[in-house]
Amino acid sequence: MRAPRKNTRGIVLDVIRTRGPISRIELAEATGLTAATMTRVVRDLLADGLVVESGHGASTGGKRPILVEIDPTARFAVGIHIAAESTVLIVSNLWGAIVGRSRAAAPAETPPDEFLDGLATSLRDLLDSLGIDPALVAGVGVAGAGTPDRDLGPSASASADRRREGYPLREGLAQRLRMRIVLENEAIAAAVGEYWSGAAGEIGELAVIHMETEIGVGVVTRGRPLRGAHGGAGDLGHLSLDVNGAPCPCGGRGCLHLIASPAAALERYRRSTGEVVTMSRLGAAAVAGERDALEALTPSFTALAQAAGALVTLLDVERIVLAGSGFASAISFYISAVQQELDRRSKARGVAPVAVQSSVNPRDAAAVGAAAVVLHADVLDPTAE
Repeated sequence: MRAPRKNTRGIVLDVIRTRGPISRIELAEATGLTAATMTRVVRDLLADGLVVESGHGASTGGKRPILVEIDPTARFAVGIHIAAESTVLIVSNLWGAIVGRSRAAAPAETPPDEFLDGLATSLRDLLDSLGIDPALVAGVGVAGAGTPDRDLGPSASASADRRREGYPLREGLAQRLRMRIVLENEAIAAAVGEYWSGAAGEIGELAVIHMETEIGVGVVTRGRPLRGAHGGAGDLGHLSLDVNGAPCPCGGRGCLHLIASPAAALERYRRSTGEVVTMSRLGAAAVAGERDALEALTPSFTALAQAAGALVTLLDVERIVLAGSGFASAISFYISAVQQELDRRSKARGVAPVAVQSSVNPRDAAAVGAAAVVLHADVLDPTAE
């Protein structure tokens, strides 16, 4: 009987988090639980300090109902995104709001042990600067490209950085921090973060396309992330768009990654101009109307639009969100291309249109999401490992 009770508690807490301040009567109506069950669950949440009473609602004929809402300072979580060029650390509260952030060295710049030593020091310094007791930190979420593995960490994709291969990332961080460590794919993390922050509103089926060096998609359905049988769901970059195209290291041909990734766009620009630039510089040049920059990026957002169309056809999601530093300042081009393709397909099929938008945290979405994964598992999902 213990697990169902926790599950009920998670359901109630999520409604309070997303709709509070809210009365017990409104909670019972929203969840379908009995008044007696609701009274017990709210009492437990109050005792644990996760929610607080916050005034009274309007009377419907009797006593004015007491309202409850989340105490955002009751729990915190740390999110870390390990990317090719830098490592981002954020601390979020129970609402999912960022209360602090910092950056650390990229993993490729230092040996693994030195990297984790520096990461642990950066995290302790960040918590200390915020005045947050480590005892209130539910855990540390770590996001990266590829499939999160219990021993390797998020690094097992076809083109991910192999310098961490075989290194016990989870155990290494846990030993240094004495905190719970949760590993997650960066795209799935970004999707959980988008859901947790409330940016998706009442959307039940949400897909976040995340682009750094890799292109992935995280899907959240009715509040739960889709991870697949082995944690490898969402490797959108290795969706084949041309079966007769160039071979890909993943074993496929004509993969989206070969056309739409930042590396592909930058290589097209280099071939055209002879210049080696960053994705930020390329995006800024495209926004300014530079022809070579636009020509280098056009295949990227056109291919991504095709992949997004296939995604919507397959999964019937209600909204597409774009996130990640790989979009840089050119994200408006990608949004426009994807929206046009989805509108065209929706009209042809006679189905409801799908909205496309930028993430509320476009550059740090994976770090924010990594923290949200911890909070989601800690307070909402008792079945999470």
